[in-house]
Amino acid sequence: MKQLTLGQIAKIVKGKLTGDPNKKIRSVKGLSSATADDISFFCDQRFRDSLKSTKASCIIMEKGIQAHVKGNKIVVANASEAVANLCEAMFDRDVPEGISDRSYIHKTSKIGRKCYIGDGAVIEGNVEIGENTLIYPFVFIGKGSRIGPSCTIYPNVVIYHDSVIGDRVVIHAGTVIGSDGFGYLDRGRKKILQIGIVEIENDVEIGSNVSIDRARLDKTIIGSGTKIDNLVHIAHNVVIGKNCLILAQVGLSGGSIVENNAILGGQVGVGEKVKIGAGAIVYHQAGATKNVKEGDIVMGTPAFSKNKFLKMMAVLSRIADKKGSDFADDSG
Repeated sequence: MKQLTLGQIAKIVKGKLTGDPNKKIRSVKGLSSATADDISFFCDQRFRDSLKSTKASCIIMEKGIQAHVKGNKIVVANASEAVANLCEAMFDRDVPEGISDRSYIHKTSKIGRKCYIGDGAVIEGNVEIGENTLIYPFVFIGKGSRIGPSCTIYPNVVIYHDSVIGDRVVIHAGTVIGSDGFGYLDRGRKKILQIGIVEIENDVEIGSNVSIDRARLDKTIIGSGTKIDNLVHIAHNVVIGKNCLILAQVGLSGGSIVENNAILGGQVGVGEKVKIGAGAIVYHQAGATKNVKEGDIVMGTPAFSKNKFLKMMAVLSRIADKKGSDFADDSG
């Protein structure tokens, strides 16, 4: 971890400093936990009490925020972005090196330069791994898989055979890539062989305990720049476009499509072969049982456009409140 002066920090976050440019900062902390050697940030009036009591030496705050800061402060356009950039500059990541002699790498596999392979990792035959990729302990990579350069695969990830993973992909612990799609005939009595693959494009990040099923015949695809939160299930033949955000506990049924820049909130369910249009937003806990148009915002189960859903809820609320209604609380 690097110590920086407030003058250096102001340059990194592109902010205006009021205070001592030579004051050294040890770390970035929340308002409540910060000490006299730390810097913190304030961008939400709900935390005004914490701002008053904080011991931080300096506060990063946004332009237009109405709050009194006694000591040092740095005013920026976007406090969250400023703190993210500051953390990148201050915190040195411990990057492991070398190939463990307690890992197994099949002789037909090719490992790029400057890769790390941790204890207990298993890499089967005809696998290709690009340079600077980190494979943490107890990762399994099935035969014929391809992993690009500068990827990070955290412990206990399982990557089934023939999976294709692009450049700079991050996969967090416990995730499974390429497990069988859920396909059966005759009410589950006969399993349908799943012979497709999973393809993950560049700059994707996948959270922990995510399951991405291989396609029945072709590809399950995760587009470049897409970010997937923890505990998400992506079924066979799903196609997710570029730069999408998929939040925790989302379930995508087989053959569904999520087009570029769409956002699925937490616990959203998407039905079989349903299409979510480009730039659409599906609010948390919504159930998309039919196609969602490009740029639309939908809520509820089944999902309706936001405006229609809110009108429906208002009508239901009035009915429930009406005296004599079967739904009214007449106890008082």
